[in-house]
This record gives sequence, structure tokens and C-alpha cells, in this order.
Amino acid sequence: MPASPVRRAALLASLAIAALPAAWAEDTGSRERHDVQAAAFGGVWCGTGPLREFTLRLKQRQQAVQGTLVRHERRRDLEGHVEGSTLHTQSTRHGSLMLERTGDELRITGGDGLLALARGATFQRASGGACTG
Repeated sequence: MPASPVRRAALLASLAIAALPAAWAEDTGSRERHDVQAAAFGGVWCGTGPLREFTLRLKQRQQAVQGTLVRHERRRDLEGHVEGSTLHTQSTRHGSLMLERTGDELRITGGDGLLALARGATFQRASGGACTG
């Protein structure tokens, strides 16, 4: 015996409602992965060119970033926050930096104080836990 139109509509509605939580979870998960991927600054970054002796070690928790800029035995601690693909560091007596992430590269795109002199220089993500060379 064929199902009545009311019964068919009720069945379709219950199937649609049952599928919603899975679709929401899938959508939310993919958005979160995309956001994290686009704004991930944590890890070890190795200076290139004029910054080749520098290592930038960053830890990130959501939009907050803490790190250390190291050259030989000298260390400078830094803190900052992420907006999209840009990391803004807080100003210190040496200035602040604005770092733009593109793939496995961080480019210094701005800042102030002495650190602003490094505008255009880049860091590359380390392939391991340290910079070589």
C-alpha cells in the first residue's frame, strides 16, 4: 500500500533533520581546519638572506602568539596576535614587526623602530625542529 502524502512528507522531514547534525559538524570542522591552516604561525622559522643567522620560535594559542627571536646566543622574547594571515608583534624597545604568512614563508611587511629596517626579509619554516646552516 503506497504511503500517504502526509506520511511521505513526515518521513522526508525526519531524514532531513537526522542529516543536519552531521552536515553541521562536517561544515564546522572544515571551516575550523581552514582557519587554523591559514593562520598557523607556531613552529620554528629560519631566517633567509640577511636574516640567515636568525631563528624565530613561535608558539600559538588561537590568535595569541609568544616566541623568541634568536641569533647566536642573543634572545629577544616577543608576543603578538594574529589577524588573518598577519602576525603583529607588540612593540618593545627595539620596535615591532608585522609578519605576513604565505605558505611556508613569513615576510616582514612592516613594523616600527629598528626592527622595521628588516622589511622585505623572510623566514622559511624549518623542515625539522631547528634551522640548519
